[in-house]
Amino acid sequence: MLPGLLQRALGRVLGAALYLLLPWRRKIVGINLRLCFPELSRRAREWLRFRVFLAYGIGLVESARAWWDRDARLRPLVAVEGLEPLRRTTASGRGVLLLGCHFTTLDLGGRFFALHHPMDVSYRLQNHPLLDELIRSGRSRHYAQVIERSRTRQLVKRLREGRVVWYAADQDFGPEHSVFAPFFAIPCATLAGVGRLARAGQAEIFMMSHQRLANGRYRLRIARVEGVPGESEVADATCLNAMVEAAVRHCPEQYLWFHRRFKTPPPGRLRPYPPRRRRRAGRGVRPGSGSAGSADAPVAPGSSR
Repeated sequence: MLPGLLQRALGRVLGAALYLLLPWRRKIVGINLRLCFPELSRRAREWLRFRVFLAYGIGLVESARAWWDRDARLRPLVAVEGLEPLRRTTASGRGVLLLGCHFTTLDLGGRFFALHHPMDVSYRLQNHPLLDELIRSGRSRHYAQVIERSRTRQLVKRLREGRVVWYAADQDFGPEHSVFAPFFAIPCATLAGVGRLARAGQAEIFMMSHQRLANGRYRLRIARVEGVPGESEVADATCLNAMVEAAVRHCPEQYLWFHRRFKTPPPGRLRPYPPRRRRRAGRGVRPGSGSAGSADAPVAPGSSR
């Protein structure tokens, strides 16, 4: 209900508070930025890290707006690029696997897309049932189907029906589901099954990125992914990572650097992240509660992790 300017101010205050309250996440963001932007000075990286938290706080406020604000208030705020090729694909009866990137504008970007074209979204079950219900119910208001990402048959079925299905492919899901491909020139465990999913669903692949602009408006970019599926899963992953990296470089402070993107190193290389200390029983979070000990516990309503 607040004006956009006040929403962003509230988000910045929230992000600054989280910068102080989340030392573990602050450390993870710092490591990721040091790995991906070695050309920046230490002072420049520190300033970028702080801006990552500010953008994250704004993203939390935007998630509420994405779930509950009216279409008439949102539609004038976004400029959409590259939508027509996708529309022609669905008009021909083919489905679209719409790859998403984990920016802090994740939920608002999805809502903007849904204002112009219907789609389904996939997501990962959250460890906390209340958070999971909040995310699922919020997204169900605006998308045809909200599909848990392990339900591959349902994803394939919807693609074969000619639907647009949003799917995240820019996180580390472990060695059993990944191949190694460069991301910011670092060998990175990358989801291997995107090409197989598109082939099974007889679908075209597009990628969507979104950006929060300084004037309070937003930009949504949609681009066809050429050459995927290709000659190998490594080639597919390399192509996808290059597209994600290009999108991130447009607005690096708005990418969700909170996740341990490089937690699965290639054989012979060490993890760049230090182990996280677990809290003792009775102080804060219970042992085995699912989210306390995991450095990749959910950190944002928009996250698929």
